[in-house]
Amino acid sequence: MVGRNRALMRIESGLVGLAAVVAMTACSTMAVGSSPSDSPASSAPIPHGSIVDDLTPLHGASVQWLGPPTKAVIVSQAAASGLLSMPWVLVSLSADHRLAEIVAVGGNGGNGGCVSPAGVRIERRSGAVTLTALSRQGPDQACTAMLALQHLTVELPVAVGGGVRLIHPPTDPDWSNPAFLAGFT
Repeated sequence: MVGRNRALMRIESGLVGLAAVVAMTACSTMAVGSSPSDSPASSAPIPHGSIVDDLTPLHGASVQWLGPPTKAVIVSQAAASGLLSMPWVLVSLSADHRLAEIVAVGGNGGNGGCVSPAGVRIERRSGAVTLTALSRQGPDQACTAMLALQHLTVELPVAVGGGVRLIHPPTDPDWSNPAFLAGFT
């Protein structure tokens, strides 16, 4: 081969080599049978359909129009029964990783809203903290078509990060549309 074709061949073979090194490195850092969302720092299983937060706070100005956060109402396990699990996104995390600022879908608030915010449920397990934003389903009636968002601070029982994962549990199917929090992710 001459000239340009030889240089092109070297670049292509170099890229193939680089891709192989990256793939081998990625495989060597994961346990057999694990997925990229599994944290090697903890062996505590997470419920099916849950998501491990990557603890990357939101750095956009999207939250500013919501106003300052309010302290979340903590819902007991007994009171959480029958409530809807709603999607949320991490906005910021304090320096000690014990205070999370989140934006959560609250429902279709306003007067006539059929789904309204109830608070958050925090569950601590070995190697994980599960944070569930909860809303209450009202009676069947004509409902407003307005999405209500909550800007909240949540005090966590332990610092997250390192060996402790922050878990998003599965959300109610009617409220699982990623477009609800699209401006924040």
